[in-house]
Amino acid sequence: MADTHLPDISGMSLRIAFNNVRVQKFLDGLTPHIDDLVAAVKEKNWSEAGRLSHFIYRCSEVYGYPEIAEIAGSVCNAAAGGDKQQAGRHVLKLLGAYARAGRSTPV
Repeated sequence: MADTHLPDISGMSLRIAFNNVRVQKFLDGLTPHIDDLVAAVKEKNWSEAGRLSHFIYRCSEVYGYPEIAEIAGSVCNAAAGGDKQQAGRHVLKLLGAYARAGRSTPV
């Protein structure tokens, strides 16, 4: 006779719920940083753009958003080189990736 005892998964459900809240707070908290990054690039404030894009890059890596992290890294590199045109293009890509992230779960 097969064992019909199923494991208690209520703790796992609670962890998943807390993780979803944590990730949503991360995404919500990212909004002002992205807004500030857009402003820094517009103002050609490359040191601030580099600082903000590096912050976004590191946080996105930690929270499991590799697309955002990769694009933020590209913004960081363009900002370090003072290339406004490239930085602007990458910021637009970053905005798209951020919008998509709000509709999906992390990888």
